Amino acid sequence: SKRYALEFIGAPVIMLPMVNEVGLMLEDDNTPQPTPLRFAVQRLVDLTLDDGQWIPVPGGRVWRCEVAGMGSLNARLHLSGVKLGAGEQIFMDAPDQDRGTVGPIEGTGAFGNGEAWGIFTPGPSTRLEWFVPEGTEVTALPFESVEYSQGYRDVFQLMAPPAAQCYWDPSCYATWLNQSNAAGRMTFTSAGSSYLCSGQLVATNAADETPYFATANHCISTQTEAASLVVDFFYRANTCGGATGTSVAVSAADLVKTYATSDCTLLMLKGALPASVYWVGWMTTN
Repeated sequence: SKRYALEFIGAPVIMLPMVNEVGLMLEDDNTPQPTPLRFAVQRLVDLTLDDGQWIPVPGGRVWRCEVAGMGSLNARLHLSGVKLGAGEQIFMDAPDQDRGTVGPIEGTGAFGNGEAWGIFTPGPSTRLEWFVPEGTEVTALPFESVEYSQGYRDVFQLMAPPAAQCYWDPSCYATWLNQSNAAGRMTFTSAGSSYLCSGQLVATNAADETPYFATANHCISTQTEAASLVVDFFYRANTCGGATGTSVAVSAADLVKTYATSDCTLLMLKGALPASVYWVGWMTTN
């Protein structure tokens, strides 16, 4: 849409029904701890070529549609079985949102396995766009299935500080700026649900800025989960006691190592890191 100035042209909308928010929250209350905070569930979308809209653009045409969930507080798309021909590209984003667009997705996706993930965005709507070069004939969508993440908790609002004395706003303490720039808010999908967690960039002995990212085993412990990861850096207030500022999203990671006994996982982020991030130190002593 941005490349061809299509933002103001409406696309067909596939609307999914509401989920049972009360039932899902009751399930969460009864889930053994520790566990990351669940905030959304995956919904299979019955999508066909006829559900979208073709628009001619320079060099080809674009197939577009939007998927939304009634009452959804956040959203994301997941494609499986992606297989794009030469010159074909897929983009995923959200209408009227500033968070980053995912794409171009080409071939069988970034991991080479046909999987492609969008970015979690506020609100119910997600947009899917498929560019087809001029002269290419298509009879079906270039993926086998699409899932929509329907949010029943609003994870794009700063939560109220808990009563615990360990809670401190890093924007109120200048000496914590570096550590705050290493921290990342994690959103990811596992076994049909989406979760919220946290982690941080960790330094190597060589201080060579390898994008190692440490988190908990009870958050991410498989490559499938790591592939679905979105890390938001700088997700914090700009000023002490102020509102949330603009974060920068980094998508996808490779699982380097995970260890359940000490509840730790080491990832390597795949997306380009923003400027001003920091790598925290660590030690192996007790």
